[in-house]
Amino acid sequence: MNLVEVLLIVIGLSINVFLVSEYEGTMLPAIKPKAIAAVCGIFFLLQIAAMYGGYQLAMIPFLRKSGSIDLKRMCYFLAVVIFFGLAAYMITKAVRREVIIEKAAEIRYKNILAKAAIIAVYTFLAGICWGFLGHEIGIACITVACATILAVLAGTYLGYRQGPVIRPGLYLAGGLLFAAVGIDVIVRYLRP
Repeated sequence: MNLVEVLLIVIGLSINVFLVSEYEGTMLPAIKPKAIAAVCGIFFLLQIAAMYGGYQLAMIPFLRKSGSIDLKRMCYFLAVVIFFGLAAYMITKAVRREVIIEKAAEIRYKNILAKAAIIAVYTFLAGICWGFLGHEIGIACITVACATILAVLAGTYLGYRQGPVIRPGLYLAGGLLFAAVGIDVIVRYLRP
């Protein structure tokens, strides 16, 4: 996996984290560093666990040690389906343009945990793709960790400063990034 693929996947995953953090930031009456650190920790742990778990699923001995070209092609095909599925989800979110209702409240950790868990599902799927493509999990975990923390901080502070702003362009960009990775996998791994 080249650097461009890594960046496309990580940025695509981080857009979801950014947008959830921004939404939560719009409702904060004040920025409290302890609370923001807790939110960073929740997202950080779930994102890393999801990426690593997805990767480990793709590394089961049957898939990893098989010399079958057809099995490898099936794994690549599944990675393409997953990337296009992630792209479709994000593009659908861009088209819907959900309304943001702003009301001042402290950080609701149960709500954050639920949203972080949903985002972790997409990261888990990306981890499976990462494993299918046969790449190193350390790079994935480090880049996802850094991007997640930056996305939470930037999203929370931007949401707090700007208030409720619908950002369909970011969802669209995230969807296009995942679609680009899917196309890249087709070109690099599935082309005869």
